[in-house]
Amino acid sequence: MFHNESGALYLRDRLILNAEVTDVKVLCKLGEEGHLTRLMFSQDGTSFTLPFIESNAPGPIRLNSMDPRLVCVDQKGKPTDTQFRAFLQNAVSERLRTGQVGVAFSRHGWEVLPSGAHVYVAGDRILGEIGDADYHISPAVSQVTLPDLPDESDRFIVSKHLKKMAKDPHVLILISAHLFRSLLQTPFEEVGYPLHHVLYVDGVYGSGKTTASTNFCMVFSSSESAEPTNITRVMTSHAAVREFLSDKRDVAVLADDVCTSSDPETQRKCKGIAAYVVRFSADRVPERIKVNGALHEFRCRAGVIITGEFPLEQASDLSRCAAVWVDHQMRGGELDDRLVAAAAASRFLEYFARNYDRLCAEIQTALRALDPSTCTNCSPRQQAILLELSCAFQLYLDFALEIGVLNPTEREQWQCALDRALSASLSRSNQLIEQFKRRNVTNLAETLLIAIAGESLRIAKNQAKFESSPESYAGFRRDNTIFVPLDALADLLTSTTGRVWTKNQVGQRLRACGLIEVGKENRSAKHKLPGLGRFVAIDIRTLKKQANPTSNS
Repeated sequence: MFHNESGALYLRDRLILNAEVTDVKVLCKLGEEGHLTRLMFSQDGTSFTLPFIESNAPGPIRLNSMDPRLVCVDQKGKPTDTQFRAFLQNAVSERLRTGQVGVAFSRHGWEVLPSGAHVYVAGDRILGEIGDADYHISPAVSQVTLPDLPDESDRFIVSKHLKKMAKDPHVLILISAHLFRSLLQTPFEEVGYPLHHVLYVDGVYGSGKTTASTNFCMVFSSSESAEPTNITRVMTSHAAVREFLSDKRDVAVLADDVCTSSDPETQRKCKGIAAYVVRFSADRVPERIKVNGALHEFRCRAGVIITGEFPLEQASDLSRCAAVWVDHQMRGGELDDRLVAAAAASRFLEYFARNYDRLCAEIQTALRALDPSTCTNCSPRQQAILLELSCAFQLYLDFALEIGVLNPTEREQWQCALDRALSASLSRSNQLIEQFKRRNVTNLAETLLIAIAGESLRIAKNQAKFESSPESYAGFRRDNTIFVPLDALADLLTSTTGRVWTKNQVGQRLRACGLIEVGKENRSAKHKLPGLGRFVAIDIRTLKKQANPTSNS
């Protein structure tokens, strides 16, 4: 196969293309199998470039659809597509044999180059050392960009970013920590710690939750409109959640005002969607769904941040969240907040790419310090979430220290501010969990014991004392049993949980827990006391055992 003086392509004296192939570029598809090929032609002094095609399984090559003068035919006008594909496959094999291969990026986030170097695909930009290798970013990926301030130094950008966070560190440190943790999802997962939490930004109406989350966490923009990407306001189904979250990797995404609605039916539906967002985002096990008869796996590899009213149905959902409570009107925002945050993220990612292996080892060392046995006021899951956020933000502080923005004393001051923000987050999470327990009475025995101890359910020491002042007590004690009317228990639970409880509902819960006996017709067994009415009898020993099942008392 050769070109003659006219530049046409011949195979064994047969014309197969009336143009000269000037170059064949081959790119390996990172994260996928196969290669892409781009051909360059020259004809009568004019250059032509084909779009990228699949090298491993090229289909019919219709050059005449590109330009009428560029055709695969022989002297008799007979199509020679098959011969030209053979030429293409031979050219690709030669490039692969000699190592003359570039890279094609088809997804956001971290990638490993054939050289072993790590780079971050930030939409239309590659952060890291790619050298002089040929590369191509797919059009879908290049529609997104991570803005930067190219004329400013790393020191200027990071210093300005820290000053902005210092205006409201209680909120902005954790939002920024979540951003860095999201951008580093792949490195964390490589050392054994996949992302398994959601950042829940809660607070009073109009406090600036969405603005803060957008300006300090949603740093990617549309390359055409400069509007922030990876934000959704309404997700109406589980399929919509999977579609939105499965496509993202090594980025932060925002589900804004998930449960905000005045319509009760919409609220009910949104509560279920919100709970699914948390489960899908935080669970490490992929969800397997059959689509058109084929089994597909879906898993979230992005860091999810949620704002708005978020009344979850399970305490385990709340324990998957790191809470940020905005209890005041946030002020001091500036027009360039988001641009500076994006530029800081860009510089940090370049720094991480240059030191990828060393920083991954530091992450692994830091997270190995997790000791579930030391958890006192939080669950091991909560401790792990806060430790990972702390680790991500400390990597950023170390970056600021290395480039001279912070000195060791200032670095320690920011560490203290980080610890205070994490402590506030844990307190808020515990508060939400306690509110949930009270509202849903997850441990009825514990609720009753707390009420008795606090005298919101006053129990007389004996029946005589109760009879002498029945208006002062809800019930009385006899040996190891307390006697209480269902009405009093219904009033207690109604005031405790904020929702109405009927006597029947209270009786059902007591029977389900085994705190009272079951009488005729599967109803609550009641003890009728002359002149006093009907009471249910609850064994105090059973009550204490259920309230604290790990206790030996």
